[in-house]
Amino acid sequence: MTGEKRGTKRTRWGVIAGITLSIAWGSLTLPSAHASLTPSDFGPSSVTINSSDVGDSFTTFWSYTPAGEPTISAKGTFTVQSFTNGIMDLSAVIQNTTPTNGPTTLYPVSLMSLGISAPGTTDSLPTPGSNFSHFSAPGNFPGGFTGINDCVYAGNGCSGGSTNSGLQAGNSDSFTSQFVLTSNSVTLSTFAVKFQTGVGSFELGLTSFNNPPSSTPEPSSLWLLGTGLFATLGFMVVRRRTSRQVAS
Repeated sequence: MTGEKRGTKRTRWGVIAGITLSIAWGSLTLPSAHASLTPSDFGPSSVTINSSDVGDSFTTFWSYTPAGEPTISAKGTFTVQSFTNGIMDLSAVIQNTTPTNGPTTLYPVSLMSLGISAPGTTDSLPTPGSNFSHFSAPGNFPGGFTGINDCVYAGNGCSGGSTNSGLQAGNSDSFTSQFVLTSNSVTLSTFAVKFQTGVGSFELGLTSFNNPPSSTPEPSSLWLLGTGLFATLGFMVVRRRTSRQVAS
């Protein structure tokens, strides 16, 4: 076999190995995620869900900056677990995304309750969380929020309680709410949260759906970019090595 043929064969095997390794690397590191509900499902502060959305998710963000203090913030990821026979199960992962390294006067920063408006439903909390382990319907949420009939809380009620029982800065909790429906779809809105901090209590309405207030690359996009760069680097190395062998 001539040197040129050997070089071509090595190039072919090098390309195959590079592609295989890149695909394997991408599949191992790419985080799994549910599909997102489409933009048409969203209003200014609401999301409409039906049986076609099972397995889909949406994300909510809250943020507020007290005078002279760091921003307090939270994130909620909600996934439609089931939607059948007039019942919807909605799981939630709630994160207190407030920085943990702010001035001591701000802490503790405790996320105490979450209130959602879901008209025409009867709600319950079949799977409580570690912090968000209590439920109230109607919610009687503080801060002037009305129409809330699904309130999950960590203290003594939707209006708060001991800050030690709340979800602390940098931590997360998960739970599942169940909605008994009177129609083939449900519209969730309001999405209010209550914080208790060392500089006061704050009831916040929704900041945004699906996109954080400050834009950052999606994790999946970063992993895909890394996979592409890795594959390109592999091709360049194989091609350079082959060129040197043919030239010799």
